[in-house]
Amino acid sequence: MSEWCIAEEIKKHTDMLIQWRRYLHQHPELSFKEFDTAQYIVAQIEDMNLPVVITRPTPTSVVVHLDGAREGSTILLRADIDALPIQEDNDLAFKSVKDGIMHACGHDAHTAILLGVLKILGEHAKQIKGTILFVFQAAEEVGGGARELIRTGILQNVDQAYAIHVSPSIPIGQYGIGYGALMAAGEAFDVEILGSGGHAAKPEEANDPINVAIQAITAAKQLLERKTDPLQPKLMSVTYFNAGRNNNVISQQAKFGGTLRTLDVNLLQEVKAHLVQTLKHVTALYGADFHIRFETDGLPPEEPPSQALFNDYQTTRLAASAIENHLSKDRITTVQPSLTGEDFAFISALVPATMVFVGTRNEALDAVYPLHHPKFRIDEAVLENGVAYFLSLVTELAVLEQPVTTQ
Repeated sequence: MSEWCIAEEIKKHTDMLIQWRRYLHQHPELSFKEFDTAQYIVAQIEDMNLPVVITRPTPTSVVVHLDGAREGSTILLRADIDALPIQEDNDLAFKSVKDGIMHACGHDAHTAILLGVLKILGEHAKQIKGTILFVFQAAEEVGGGARELIRTGILQNVDQAYAIHVSPSIPIGQYGIGYGALMAAGEAFDVEILGSGGHAAKPEEANDPINVAIQAITAAKQLLERKTDPLQPKLMSVTYFNAGRNNNVISQQAKFGGTLRTLDVNLLQEVKAHLVQTLKHVTALYGADFHIRFETDGLPPEEPPSQALFNDYQTTRLAASAIENHLSKDRITTVQPSLTGEDFAFISALVPATMVFVGTRNEALDAVYPLHHPKFRIDEAVLENGVAYFLSLVTELAVLEQPVTTQ
């Protein structure tokens, strides 16, 4: 078999990578509403004329099966495709045309990268051993897309799973690697405190729910530090608070909500219980009442409420070796655990999996803003870097049998 070069293959497709990414950036769609995005992905794949099978296991996700010429293991490569409810504040020719919707988390880049990997590997299908599943997953941002796909049985026979995420905190050209629990198990919550209204001049005749809510929030945060292991990361963030509309009227109710985050799902359940107990005690003290709703209320008992993203040691070591052996040892940086969430965690809980972070920070291009920021932008060189990583990975896994070089 003749040798082929990763860098040369990627260069053949650079213009198309940019075209895909810019179209997706300009036409973002929110979670579970990615109908046009999914159709665009299908259309691009059909135009490739590859020996693949395209399936639609959920209304807005796309899965592509690439079977090799010989039997072998099954690996899953995943890209998320949804956008965020953010008004873009970038002066780009391809800025979002959707009012209040933006690809502010790099999912447009992830999708373009996976399309590029599919195109290149599909053209070398005769050298593939085993099966590669290319998963274009909907609804990562709201934490439901992976659950939806898993229910369809997509992980049956999958031996390993891999994903990437662009990172504006890592310089362009670098890859971030971390082992073990790397991103948080989290849960959103909404609380309503029920008091009784009255005149602002006579608080003794009312039961001020704002006061009760403030006391409950303060007590919950203090107890979080005193009733759980101080060496284990955890966080309670209250992100909204609504009560009343008039200056001289004590409201009858106050509402607040936010998220709970830990790196351990068992600790998350403990933190949830502490919050509920705090609300019970504080409202009882003031003679008020409360309702609380967690985002996973009503889930079937067999489904975990949340998961931390866990980078399996073996698959992560393979990912690191792929970068070291086919790209460069100097391009790896160590990433520390974060309390941000990631839907790929549900896949990592069921099969050995690894997420690698691909650097996109470039001060010269103003690609410095954090994820979920209205000015978030990428250095599009990350597209080639993402494809190079995935191609190096399948080579390292011996899924691609044909000899490959990087130069």
